Amino acid sequence: MREVSLCIFANFFIDNEVRFQRMKDSFYSFRDVLPSQWVVNIRGSLKEETAHFLHSQLNDDIQFSFIDTKHGWATDSLYISSQIRSKYTMIWIEDHLLVSNIKYFSSVVYDADINNVDQIIYSWFVHKDGYESLKNLYVSDFINVYCIDRSVLRCIHEKRLVDFNSTSLCSIYKTSFFVDLLKCRKPFLRRWPTKLPFELEHLVTDVIKESIITAYPNNELFASIDDDHGKPGYSLISRGMYNDNVSREDILKLEYRSNFKHLNFLKRFALFINLYTYLHPVINFILRLKYTFYG
Repeated sequence: MREVSLCIFANFFIDNEVRFQRMKDSFYSFRDVLPSQWVVNIRGSLKEETAHFLHSQLNDDIQFSFIDTKHGWATDSLYISSQIRSKYTMIWIEDHLLVSNIKYFSSVVYDADINNVDQIIYSWFVHKDGYESLKNLYVSDFINVYCIDRSVLRCIHEKRLVDFNSTSLCSIYKTSFFVDLLKCRKPFLRRWPTKLPFELEHLVTDVIKESIITAYPNNELFASIDDDHGKPGYSLISRGMYNDNVSREDILKLEYRSNFKHLNFLKRFALFINLYTYLHPVINFILRLKYTFYG
């Protein structure tokens, strides 16, 4: 089996010891995939410590930067992506761990490459059932391949999968597609603050490309340390596979305290007047205006 050129790309925010430790655990879980490149941008108060750790593990095999401009995650990542020379790029999410093995990982990437896949969704295996409702293009021992195009919209509507994503942050992208995503400015009203990476994730209704060839591993590849993602019992902490007593809510409040403050004020106001159900769309619209015009 020939090797597929793969870049491990990260633009992450390490600002506390919990996040720092989880990043190290994530790194140890998959470092032996031996990618062609490591391209890592580090933000946050522990950026120097993070860089020192990664350099101690990879020596000169890693390309570092510490870019954190007012333009946000996507714009900074687009600039950093000019360093990528590999055919595929894995977006390293520092709180996800490889729970399979390196041989299976390599087989997934190889199968995806020979089928000209745009993205491999490497985590959130708990949501695979949403993709299983779509028509397969190809099935192997390692992956199922689907085509997300306009015809999928009808299926999504019929099955009421209203929050179905066409792209996922936890993906291994064909590098050319990754760059296109970073340039994409759909939808016009941002769903997230510009400092966060989640604008890379699009709903299928955004129609960012005529067709997106997507692969999902047949078996679980990575899993989230602390996020059940709406499915109780999914995360590694919930399964008893990762020992940590810091809740996801606590770490989010620690890292995104300013955004939580704005959101919680609006929620408390709406609840106070017993109109939260009715005001939720208005609150969401106000926040999206803020994210779009003020970051």
